[in-house]
Amino acid sequence: PSATSNPLNAVMKVLGGHLMKYSRQYDGVAISIISPKLLQPSAGIISDQPYIHFAVTSKFLVFSPPIGSKLVGVVHHIGFD
Repeated sequence: PSATSNPLNAVMKVLGGHLMKYSRQYDGVAISIISPKLLQPSAGIISDQPYIHFAVTSKFLVFSPPIGSKLVGVVHHIGFD
């Protein structure tokens, strides 16, 4: 319910949780979200779930180099996840 005033912003927060992490679904690392759009002007509540469900479409920029390719660069930070 707190997302009803700005649903696209709430959707971006959820999608943003997938950025900069390896995903088997994408077979790579999602780097950015491109053109997110709500597909409907209102949301649905399903059964007893405490969430509001929005239909969304977007594109992701995914970093997925082919196996065996060489990447040249400098490591500035190593994360723990």
